[in-house]
Amino acid sequence: MHQERVQEVLGLSEGDISRLCDRGLILPRRKMPAQKPKIDYEKLARNYRETMDRMRFVSHSDLGRHLGVSRVWVSRVLKGVKQRPG
Repeated sequence: MHQERVQEVLGLSEGDISRLCDRGLILPRRKMPAQKPKIDYEKLARNYRETMDRMRFVSHSDLGRHLGVSRVWVSRVLKGVKQRPG
């Protein structure tokens, strides 16, 4: 049983919970999953286009190799922005 549940059900203090956890009798507190950063696709597409123009890449594959990402990723980013209304 996790610490939160033991504390809730039995009404134990933090010190009691800590000692039970140290002895392996209860599981440690659950860690919150890390939040993924939101990707600003419009900004990323602008950056990709500027890089293609500045470095004179002729294909998405060339840009992808330069950036260390796949051609498919580059194409999706660039096409995804074109499909959005606005």
